[in-house]
Amino acid sequence: MVGVCHYFNAGKADACVISNGNNNVMIDTGENTLSKEILSYFDKHNITTLDYLIITHFDKDHVGSASSIIDNIKVDSVLQSNVPKDSEFYENYLKELSENNLNIYLKYVSIPAVLCLTQNKLSCV
Repeated sequence: MVGVCHYFNAGKADACVISNGNNNVMIDTGENTLSKEILSYFDKHNITTLDYLIITHFDKDHVGSASSIIDNIKVDSVLQSNVPKDSEFYENYLKELSENNLNIYLKYVSIPAVLCLTQNKLSCV
């Protein structure tokens, strides 16, 4: 299957899902007002698991819907910036990570990462 990259209409915010039929990756989650649209998209496309949730940084327009997504869908691993932010959205996000015992991998956002989606595996280099 050819991979699909769906960008949500998030205004100046960012939210994107990449899927190849076997693996699903979300890059940023937009503002918290986008969570219903994202979850509806997951439901419509039978996305029940995110292999990776990637949070590039913790501004509300990148992490705003993350806590809702983590609370409503299985997330295997999180790849995130290691630059924390003092905000309500960041605190909610950390709470959901803790409650769901997620694997968190820190990555400097200034270092480019290449995502490789294969039939049954996603890797980040």
